[in-house]
Amino acid sequence: MKKFHYSITILAPRSTVWHVLQNDETFRQWNSVFAEGSYFEGDWSVGSTIRFLTPDKQGLVGAIAENRKYEHLSIHHRGCIIDGVDNFESDDAKAWSQAYENYTLTTVDGGTELTLDAEVPSAYQSYLEDVWPKAFEAVKELSEKKENS
Repeated sequence: MKKFHYSITILAPRSTVWHVLQNDETFRQWNSVFAEGSYFEGDWSVGSTIRFLTPDKQGLVGAIAENRKYEHLSIHHRGCIIDGVDNFESDDAKAWSQAYENYTLTTVDGGTELTLDAEVPSAYQSYLEDVWPKAFEAVKELSEKKENS
């Protein structure tokens, strides 16, 4: 597992950023940098299973480990999705089973600092180091646009 840390300052309140992260419509927009047309199935409540999918039904399955509204969201990845079926036994699934994504929102002068601390399988480190900053730029753009509309 490799650790990853990234943060960005967004000129919008935490409630707006939180909404952009989790709302179906805006999630699809900012998450498209990972895979065009990607979406989630499930909900964001603690203990819920959540599935992150591409249009061809590939992706990751996880559980919401923590959800403190407007403050912190923790996703524990548990496996992969292959052709729409949850997979916990393949080598790839086992690699993801220790992965976490932790999003923290902190009020700063003029807005919100959005921080990601994640542990990811080594094989995906380079790709995610490239894509997560792009995803956060999209969250920033969507949040600031929503706040100014």
